[in-house]
Amino acid sequence: MRKIHILLLLLLLIVLSACAPKAAKPTIKVYTLEDNNYPCIKVDFSDQIRYIDMSKVKDGDNIALLYELVMPGYQIEVIKMYALKGTFSTESLPSLYDDPSKLFEISSMENPDKSAVITLEDTRDGMFLRGSVGYFIQSDRMVRVNVSRLIKKSGTFKYSGLEDWSNSTIGKRTIENMKTVVDSVYASLTTTQCPNKADLNTEWWK
Repeated sequence: MRKIHILLLLLLLIVLSACAPKAAKPTIKVYTLEDNNYPCIKVDFSDQIRYIDMSKVKDGDNIALLYELVMPGYQIEVIKMYALKGTFSTESLPSLYDDPSKLFEISSMENPDKSAVITLEDTRDGMFLRGSVGYFIQSDRMVRVNVSRLIKKSGTFKYSGLEDWSNSTIGKRTIENMKTVVDSVYASLTTTQCPNKADLNTEWWK
């Protein structure tokens, strides 16, 4: 009898899990990610991408969808954030970083909802070149695309510091390549019409 109760409980958990609210998976094309959760977005990349995974992250009154991708030489995160209470700060990305680590930025008074920045960061895991593009879709909906390239793992480095690397031939070429990636994301990141509009769940997390 006990085994039957356990089996019934497991079946109930499976059914409840199947009925739990879920976010729609993205549509992935050779160079493009299309998010299918309202408000739907589309972003193009400068090289071929490969989709790794989608996960849901909750932090207090905020919830986010995290899409993990890879592109030759780069790790990519597309983060779709929802403020369940209140709104997000509308500060541009360049304003959040100190000048020493900031190598490049894009911001425009004509398009204040979008901005981008490239930073060079020396962390415990190594030195990373990071490009980030932010887009405020609505006061409580925003997207951030992070593109990371590992420059050097933790340990020895043939240059004396970040500035020397930035001014080296390989450093300049790597930064220019990241600018190409960031420019592509900044120019293409936009909202788009959601598929299956009749069945669209605008608050999928409930």
